[in-house]
Amino acid sequence: MNVQKVSCKARCQYFVVTLKGAAYKWFKSLRLGTITSWKQFLEEFHQQHQATSDYIVPITSITNVMQGEKESLRRYIQRFNAEVAKVGRMSNDELKFAIAIGICLGSGLWGNMLKRELDGNEDFYEKAEIYIRIEEGNRVLGTDTSECTLASLSDPYKVY
Repeated sequence: MNVQKVSCKARCQYFVVTLKGAAYKWFKSLRLGTITSWKQFLEEFHQQHQATSDYIVPITSITNVMQGEKESLRRYIQRFNAEVAKVGRMSNDELKFAIAIGICLGSGLWGNMLKRELDGNEDFYEKAEIYIRIEEGNRVLGTDTSECTLASLSDPYKVY
């Protein structure tokens, strides 16, 4: 629909029906009569939403996501993946590098990543799932060991 030849009031009304989420909440919070022109509406909208739309999370931010000493591997990977989603598209090498930095040094999964080349992200997540299940099994059995607290052992999760 071409709205260039439409009145300012109609433009505002048309634009409002396209808003969702935070933008719609912002619009609903405006007091009646505070917007008097299309130009003012656009200026206030841009002022409110420009900062969030222009910010791109740098890839280096995911290298700051570190597994806590008592944090489960599952929880760490969830936090890591949430940060990756903010960054957007990454190469497999960038992803492997970042996750290797964040996993507790000396843990079984970390050692496994060093010992062999993982074929890709799918291979990593399959291997991680094995370590997660063992970790959760230990917790259920009462040994309550996490990857980080086992870092001093050679490889407690080695499957024979």
